[in-house]
Amino acid sequence: VREERFPDWQVEEERPVGASNDNFRNYGRKLYYEVALNYQRSFNDHNVTALAVFNRKITDSTDSSNNSKMSFASYEEDWVGRVTYNWKERYLMEVNAAYTGSEKFAPGKRFGFFPSFSVGWRISEEPFMKKIQEAWLTNLKVRYSYGEVGSDKGAPRFNYIQLFESGDNVTFGKNQNVSYGPLYTEGSLAYHDATWETAVKQNLGIEMTLFRKLTASIDLFKEDRTGILMSRNSSAPWMGAGLPSVNIGKTKNHGLELELGWNDKVGKDFSYFAKFNFSTSENRVVFKDDPNRLDDYLKAAGKPIGYQNKYLVSGNFGSIDDIFNYTQSCITNGSQNKLIPGDLIYLDYNGDGVINEKDMAPVANLNYPLTTYGLTLGVSYKGFGINALFYAATGVYKEQIADYLWDFPKGNIKAQPDTQSRWTSDDANVGGITRPSVHLVNDYHTVGSTYSYTNHSYLRLKNLEVNYAFPKEWIKKMNITSCQLYVNGNNLFTISSVDDRRDPETSSSTVYPIVRRYNVGVRLSF
Repeated sequence: VREERFPDWQVEEERPVGASNDNFRNYGRKLYYEVALNYQRSFNDHNVTALAVFNRKITDSTDSSNNSKMSFASYEEDWVGRVTYNWKERYLMEVNAAYTGSEKFAPGKRFGFFPSFSVGWRISEEPFMKKIQEAWLTNLKVRYSYGEVGSDKGAPRFNYIQLFESGDNVTFGKNQNVSYGPLYTEGSLAYHDATWETAVKQNLGIEMTLFRKLTASIDLFKEDRTGILMSRNSSAPWMGAGLPSVNIGKTKNHGLELELGWNDKVGKDFSYFAKFNFSTSENRVVFKDDPNRLDDYLKAAGKPIGYQNKYLVSGNFGSIDDIFNYTQSCITNGSQNKLIPGDLIYLDYNGDGVINEKDMAPVANLNYPLTTYGLTLGVSYKGFGINALFYAATGVYKEQIADYLWDFPKGNIKAQPDTQSRWTSDDANVGGITRPSVHLVNDYHTVGSTYSYTNHSYLRLKNLEVNYAFPKEWIKKMNITSCQLYVNGNNLFTISSVDDRRDPETSSSTVYPIVRRYNVGVRLSF
């Protein structure tokens, strides 16, 4: 028997599975590192602190277009400094500065400088306030802050690089086409000046405590955001290339927050507290490069952020004659031969004789709340305690869930609970808007309209808890510092005009029903 041996250079090398096409790099990776320096010193009545921070984040992720290869890593970098100073806890000051970089922008535009500062004055600590402080005004503080913040979250990567693409072929000839390739095309134009979106935020606040029981604070805030990256909508008709995102968007926001609290004790064992908070705001789109010839009511400038366009419902068709004498509709299944008495009437808002998407006008109500309320209540007596949190949102509108609003959802033979309140011939001469007639296919009615866009304001008991804390002398021998039994619940009830089958806080049918949670437990500390 003859044994053959191969030279070392012919021995097959063992490799990781899939290494030949780089599949072993099919993973994501994040690297974050930070260096920080702190300084703190107090001398006489002066208190000074300082902080310097450097951090960098590198993110590797798999290329979504080719899962076998890694995409170019993204980089973020921050240089942050902060200095605080106070004298006798009477005069307060804080200065911050951030020098932040992002690889999304072109060299020379990648770093932005964002300063901020805040000042405060505790008036109640002044010598001339001592008598008043001892009598009724325990605390009085005024504060103001100003800051600039940068954001690159909406910025596309490599927006500053001009790209060219290849694919398909060039076609020549008229009768007998001849293809020749490859075809090279120009991508969207590069924008070399792309840089940070900047927000200027200001806040003026007053805090006070009266009679050592009543606390109150009010904050007035304002935010102006500029340089928002967005695509242009106004361009020459002969423009032959795609347009990049540019720093042109502007918005503004302002409002106030109010908080009141009361904390008191009656006798030796009974204490109670209450806290109320209120918040309201208003915002506007200042500039969004609306198309030149667009009607004013369709332009975003001057309207709230996230405003909604809806068909305006003016009533129900009362007869066949009403349907054929009304404006033609381009809505699916909205032609005159498919409508029946009782169907909704959509307003021809621009008066062009056709009902289409150009008749979707902005409505006053938004799909998020601008005004919210909160109330927290609590009492305790000899170890027993009860506390509750109520929360309310007003002025918020949302689209009703189609599967809960219209009969025969998704073609199923199913009537909604309120189907008997639909339009009938008895309602022909009655004003107002009635639930429309029943259809097997509801394409005409399911378009966004003021009928299905309804008030979703609500009041909710978000949390309620009953607890009992054992006396310390009972648990002292077990080396337990405190022991408390509790029973609590979340979302115990909600008051709203919304369909009971949905949560008024959400817009999706996948969160049905409202989740209520009950807990029983014990809290121990040693």
